[in-house]
Amino acid sequence: MKKTNSFLMKYYDYVIIAFIYGLLHVFMHTDYWDDIATSQILTKYNFNLLQALSDTWNIWSSRIFIHVAEAIFGYLPNYVWKTVDVIIILTAYHFFNKIVTIFSPNTSAKKIWPLLFFLSFPYSLFATAGWITTTINYSWPFAMLFYGIYLFVASSRNVPIKWHSYILYFFALLFSCNFDTISISLFLCLLCIYVTRKTKNKSFNILFLEGILTSVINIAMFVLSPGNQVRLIKDAEYHNSADLLDLSFTGHLRMGINSTFYHFMSVPNIILFTFCFLLIVCVFHKTSSHNLRVISFIPMSLDVIWTAYLFFRYTVPNRTLTFIYPDSSFQTSPKTEQYLAVISALAIVLIIIYFLGYLTDFTDLSAFLIGNVLILGLLPEMVLGFTTTVSVSIIRMASFFYFSLMFCTQVLMNKYHILKENIWKHVFYTLGIIGTILNLLQMIRHIIVYG
Repeated sequence: MKKTNSFLMKYYDYVIIAFIYGLLHVFMHTDYWDDIATSQILTKYNFNLLQALSDTWNIWSSRIFIHVAEAIFGYLPNYVWKTVDVIIILTAYHFFNKIVTIFSPNTSAKKIWPLLFFLSFPYSLFATAGWITTTINYSWPFAMLFYGIYLFVASSRNVPIKWHSYILYFFALLFSCNFDTISISLFLCLLCIYVTRKTKNKSFNILFLEGILTSVINIAMFVLSPGNQVRLIKDAEYHNSADLLDLSFTGHLRMGINSTFYHFMSVPNIILFTFCFLLIVCVFHKTSSHNLRVISFIPMSLDVIWTAYLFFRYTVPNRTLTFIYPDSSFQTSPKTEQYLAVISALAIVLIIIYFLGYLTDFTDLSAFLIGNVLILGLLPEMVLGFTTTVSVSIIRMASFFYFSLMFCTQVLMNKYHILKENIWKHVFYTLGIIGTILNLLQMIRHIIVYG
């Protein structure tokens, strides 16, 4: 009994996550949208997986490693995927926090804050093409990515790496990088860390080569697969978005920027708001400069103003609480509004980048936080602007920026020991509780409406 109580006290955050997501998974259905096709892959091809992968490669996508997982878990009884998915969630939580700990080792925060903030992530984003299909394409690669980044960064700080970790690392990143955008982001991320660290640690160099190799393999697969181009055209026809193919380079960038901006602004977003609010608190802790304090209010102010505007401009008239999407021909929303959105988005990002550097004294930590925002957080959304599914896929691709904001928030909170002060502890715990409740309500609503 004492051992059980000791375990629960030590790992209560993992127990809570497992209980909440385990319970929700019990009620999840996988008989709608893309999950229907996913569950029929093996039977459709008479269990000839090689033929299924060949067709995927030639007419759909280069994500053949992910497609293998889809085919297998789509065929197996639902409880297998549900069990593995909960384990994946726990894995993502574990290694995400271990990365945070590396960059803020002297943390004073108790487990309750990382727990609440992780539970604030809108997991229903991973149901927007069907639970099995979306989680295997997004949630699972994220978990593998966090594991890979943790090992690589840990090795750069001379943390001993066990021999079997090299094998797990390779296959984890091979799977994660099969998500083509992750392969590009990870390649750039590894390169930046390798150049800045310049260590002779053997483990670090081995993991760097492994990571670059898995990235290059998947980038090459993306370039060589005829299915990617075929899918681009098919998606344009299916989603009636062929006009996106004719956009200029700047037009594609606008679609990437605006689709991300509208996603985070058109529905009240606790994670973005919490981060913007934390910036203000940290700036007030660090400096008495009137100008810097005023500037620190700009991201949160724009967040509140745009969210209120879009709520009364679109949500109330349409009587539906949903995300707003721009389009290439300025039909969804006025041209002036969309250009103002671009300006606002750029202002927010530039201010965030500056303060991330300023608040961490423009050190190596600054470079990692800024790189995290630009390379792992925003680059995938910008790349999405060059596809024909930008308005459809952004609801899932936004998860990159969510995790980026979550990482920066936790590191800054630990660095400035915000939770040591009762007033801020209560404020941020309240925001975490609100975010958790919103996430759970969104998931419950999705399960009730769709399954």
